[in-house]
Amino acid sequence: MKKYTMGVICGRFQPLHNGHCSIIQAAIEQCNRVVVFIGSAQEYNTRKNPFTYYQRKEFLKREFGNQIEVYPITDLTDGTEINGEWGRYFLKTVYNYTGMKPEAIFSGAESVRDKWFYEEDIKYIDIINISRSMIPISATKIRNLFLNKQYDIIEEYVPKSVYSLKNDVYYVLKAIDEGDINE
Repeated sequence: MKKYTMGVICGRFQPLHNGHCSIIQAAIEQCNRVVVFIGSAQEYNTRKNPFTYYQRKEFLKREFGNQIEVYPITDLTDGTEINGEWGRYFLKTVYNYTGMKPEAIFSGAESVRDKWFYEEDIKYIDIINISRSMIPISATKIRNLFLNKQYDIIEEYVPKSVYSLKNDVYYVLKAIDEGDINE
């Protein structure tokens, strides 16, 4: 029997990497229902957010299949104003898509996430932080490795489902880097 009925995860997944996968796998092991929200869902074709919501959803579904549900969440602000209002917006979005309040929120252990919620909003929700030191990688570094075609290193940090799309990932990033896609 799993500890939680439903757990949620929110990330940009630009692209999905093994650090993200470790968080999602922890949720799968502890939750009957795992719901992944793709943040900044409206953003794409920029250096920070190169991939569309649908491309990122494909990365996730190729890796985890029906073990997870995937939904978009658009930004509430420009990202510089992360605060309890964002947390309320996130929890409302979770409820709108799932009809439930989460029992657990799984996340990489980043200090900014401490500011995501008002205490009263998460009083009955467990916050599960998965240490980033276990897999010390960032999507920014992954994007740079792809641009430099350092596939031997990339293979170590991304799941096979993303690595198998390495040429597609490279061409999206290269087009943005060369300005072939408007930022």
